[in-house]
Amino acid sequence: MTKIKNLAMASAVVSHPDVSVQKCLFGLSEKAIYTPTQSLIKAFRFDYDAEASAQLERVLTATDEELEHVVPDLGVLPADVGNVWLEGIRSADRQFAALQLLRFSDFEYRPVTEVRFYKGRAAEIICAMLS
Repeated sequence: MTKIKNLAMASAVVSHPDVSVQKCLFGLSEKAIYTPTQSLIKAFRFDYDAEASAQLERVLTATDEELEHVVPDLGVLPADVGNVWLEGIRSADRQFAALQLLRFSDFEYRPVTEVRFYKGRAAEIICAMLS
């Protein structure tokens, strides 16, 4: 599991009003909490190949209402090694999530999309997609 502070989208996540970062274990580690439900937030990063990039971009640009139709048609699986990263966070109760797509270019990963935050039903759909 990836640490939130190691994500490219870390500053956007930490500055979100519904996210609280708390120090624990005598200040040696941190945990992020989705404050409305007090649910623990976990970070992740998946590799995808170039073919999956367009489909993932379609999900990230869809409105919350369109997600129910776009996500079931997705059908992409993470690759062992790919040139596209899907970074994200999700709360343990599946009521909050955030995603960002990055592509490897010029020896570094560069954002393809803005950080997209999901709450409620939209977050549940995104979390189901990632399971």
